[in-house]
Amino acid sequence: MIRKLPPLNALRAFEAAARLGSFVAAAEELAVTPAAISHQVKGLEEALGVALFLRSHRAVTLTREGRRLLPGLSDGFDQILAAVAAVRPATRNGPILVSCGPSFATKWLVPRLETFMAHHPEYTVRVEAEARLVDLAAEEVDVAVRLTDTLAAPGLIVEPLFGERLFPVCAPRLRTGLRRASELALHTLLHDDLIEKIPKAGCWADWLEVAGLTGLQPKHSVHYKSTSLALESAMRGQGIAMGRSSLVCGDLQSGALVKLFDVTVPSGLKYVALHPEGRPEHPGATALRAWLGQEAAAFRAQWPDLVI
Repeated sequence: MIRKLPPLNALRAFEAAARLGSFVAAAEELAVTPAAISHQVKGLEEALGVALFLRSHRAVTLTREGRRLLPGLSDGFDQILAAVAAVRPATRNGPILVSCGPSFATKWLVPRLETFMAHHPEYTVRVEAEARLVDLAAEEVDVAVRLTDTLAAPGLIVEPLFGERLFPVCAPRLRTGLRRASELALHTLLHDDLIEKIPKAGCWADWLEVAGLTGLQPKHSVHYKSTSLALESAMRGQGIAMGRSSLVCGDLQSGALVKLFDVTVPSGLKYVALHPEGRPEHPGATALRAWLGQEAAAFRAQWPDLVI
């Protein structure tokens, strides 16, 4: 018999939110954003054709269908964890599995990874750069890097790396015609819709407010669902992007992008390294986490005005 189940990540998101009574608490447990939990739960409700939560401004409450679904899912996940633990060896072999977002991998991790490999040629690293919800324990992730507003998550050990500041960036050839921030109205503003939907992450509206330009209407706006795409568009001179220091400092150093104006806005989120607590570790995971901490410290020292 073919088992036709809803997506496992959606079930996991619902189970955590229902068990903990909060999308925020579920996000902390699964090391994702509350928006990701909400998206997964909404997709599950659409797939099942029923509402699982009653949503109000400050809380979520299970519906009758949600209360019926929760016990079976919780028992099922407990059985899965027990089955996995029964066959998992004392230590993991194979590559060190690193989970992070696509833009972070492209702009920060990959340019530095060769230094880790040079010092640890005995290990193989596999980078899984995905925007989807990842269950760190179930998918045997050794190290995860996440952008979050919390330094505590049940079942996970959290190690802070760095925070970031936001500021407009563009191709060098566009800077000539931008002497004052108000002249942004004459240009195309590039938006990263994926990250602008994350609470506390910061966006164009936050920067414009601090710059005293609330209500500024640009000549055009272009929206992307990827930070990398928005920055690629900026490097091609197609508009002005909101640069996040964690992702653009390399391009500032190379000259592919230039920073505009003196105003910067701190993001409400920080990058952290995570790994599951109380689980047998890959022998190279400790070395990789230590390397991440060293690289983060060097990054902060190199860009003290832009990296928090």
